[in-house]
Amino acid sequence: MRYVLTFDPGLTTGWAILDYDGMIVQCGNLLEETVLEKNFLRDMVDRLAREYNIAEVIVEEMPPGSPGDRSRRLEAVRQKLTTATGLFQVRYVNPSTWKTSRGVLTAPRFDRWDDAPVTQHQRDAVGIARWWLNVREDQA
Repeated sequence: MRYVLTFDPGLTTGWAILDYDGMIVQCGNLLEETVLEKNFLRDMVDRLAREYNIAEVIVEEMPPGSPGDRSRRLEAVRQKLTTATGLFQVRYVNPSTWKTSRGVLTAPRFDRWDDAPVTQHQRDAVGIARWWLNVREDQA
């Protein structure tokens, strides 16, 4: 089985792994402090790549920010994510592209994972994966 790994980057970064049948395998949130830890994100991506047959990595594009502390913090997250996923041919997607797609709009709402409520960041990471799986299917 092959898998897609997706990220919804931000001050809280959502991530998800779905198999090519669209089944959610794992998902979670990473706080900014965790993402910025020296090797945490790179080690996490390496571990997931070994544990699953990650074939593709999709990342939501981060819009350019205005000058200021928040923009600097988001840029640091973006840089860590770029470094951590460097072994993959990463595809970037604009939020307006995936959020309005058929596969996302018609999918059942995803509200719980591991018996806990999910965050919007987790929902978005799953939505990005669903979008990509539909795009792949349409291209086949």
